[in-house]
Amino acid sequence: GGVAGVAVAPDAPDATGTTSGAALTAADAGAPPAAPLEYQPIPPDVLSNDDPPRLGDVIAPDGEPWVEISSIHDDPEVALARAVRTLEDTPRELDALVLRAHALFALRRNDEGLVALRALEQAHPDEPTALSASGYVEMRRGRLDEADARFTRALERDPAHAGALRHRGILRVRRGRTRDGYVDLQRVLALDPDNLHALAEMTQIYEHARRPLDAVPFLRRILAGHPRNATGWVSLGIALSSSEARADVEEAIQATERGLELNPTHEQGLALRCTLLSRHERAGAAAACTEAIRVRPRDPDLFMARALDLARRGEHVPALADADRAVELAPDLPRNYANRAILRGRSGDDGGAYADLRVACRLGHPRSCAQLVRAGVDP
Repeated sequence: GGVAGVAVAPDAPDATGTTSGAALTAADAGAPPAAPLEYQPIPPDVLSNDDPPRLGDVIAPDGEPWVEISSIHDDPEVALARAVRTLEDTPRELDALVLRAHALFALRRNDEGLVALRALEQAHPDEPTALSASGYVEMRRGRLDEADARFTRALERDPAHAGALRHRGILRVRRGRTRDGYVDLQRVLALDPDNLHALAEMTQIYEHARRPLDAVPFLRRILAGHPRNATGWVSLGIALSSSEARADVEEAIQATERGLELNPTHEQGLALRCTLLSRHERAGAAAACTEAIRVRPRDPDLFMARALDLARRGEHVPALADADRAVELAPDLPRNYANRAILRGRSGDDGGAYADLRVACRLGHPRSCAQLVRAGVDP
């Protein structure tokens, strides 16, 4: 369909203090430990270390702070003042040194932030949390080799440092070293099965590996901790929509509807609801597609989904108009011609149907070629 793959947009990565440092277990925090996460691992030979890079928000966009404001978990001015007060009494206090540097970067006071970062590194040159915090800034600055080196040094000193593992794993995946990054993220989830950022990145890895159903455990865990994440619900619907099992189809529809309850204008959700209801011949498909077309007026899949639903109800004229529009929007997509051939055949236009099958066959649609052969028509 015309819906993008599994994706969850989590909050900004934790960049400050011990939240990006050594793993803080749930037991340490006074809560029961998280249940282990069960999922289907991807065999190492399936993944590559030579994938196209997709850096996205790993590097700070021009004009954006090197440390995202949301990762400070407080107003940056307030956080900076708190860190400065702490350092007056304890000048080498690790978390305060990290917070001071990152708050300055969040405030775009980069020159001061770099001075504060060097002070952190000088005070704690071998401390994994300091190395991870410094690596995060280097990553956001676009100094990716330096960032990877700092995360690696942190992990040499503490192999179970969840922050360094998470950051290095995400960085390596986004740079195209998917196999290596995947191993790091597996280790994060073994330490912290509820780590939102590792879970979200895993859904992307499984999508790119064409294993969307195997991403379902990660999405379920995300939603268990963040039940009002509309994109999470829609992403679960996308993953389950790759299955033809009745239970999965039902859950895909329910998850999509839940996402739209939380965000009625969610574009992916509107498009997914349209294609799901049409493909599985459910009531309300045409209306759902009309709503989706309003926000995605150039998506050929939405027009074809509505066309197929209208045709099933005998409304051939508007169905063919939608099919024509789908072909117009995507003239090189063979399935649009194959689907329009079905609609033309149902409306009694056999000549038009065969013409569409010929085009679909020439564009590489094997089923259309086979239909022409069975009918004794020259492709």
